[in-house]
Amino acid sequence: LPKEYQFKGRSRPAQDLFNAFLNYGLGILYKIVEKALHIAGINPYIGFMHHDGYKDQSMVFDYIEQYRIWVDRTVFKLFSRKLPTLASAEPRSEKGVWLNEEGKRLIRTALQQQLDNKRIERKGKTFPIEQFIVSEASSFATVIRDFKSPTAFLS
Repeated sequence: LPKEYQFKGRSRPAQDLFNAFLNYGLGILYKIVEKALHIAGINPYIGFMHHDGYKDQSMVFDYIEQYRIWVDRTVFKLFSRKLPTLASAEPRSEKGVWLNEEGKRLIRTALQQQLDNKRIERKGKTFPIEQFIVSEASSFATVIRDFKSPTAFLS
């Protein structure tokens, strides 16, 4: 990889351009998942895998895992096309690398296109990703409320 695209692994705060794009894209996805959980009536602060705590939206962290791939793919596509540049971000000393308005606009636009254009089929219906996340959160809430087995949710 060209030097400006190299990274050693995930980092928060971002220590490189790639992680800055991932972190910002995941931040957008966190808000979508949080909204979907609220609509479904699920408390975003009570999770299964992540630590529960004041101000920690553990269920958002748990529930987002299955959808992270859409951010990963979007960021990978941007970098494979060499669209992000060092001008897309600015270093902030020990606080890492942060996207500037140009970088934020680039990831926001690419991710929104992915969310709007990609369609998911489920139970005979086709959804854009964002609606799919809301629909799945509603199904998940039903399973929790009705105390059905996890296999009922998957079928």
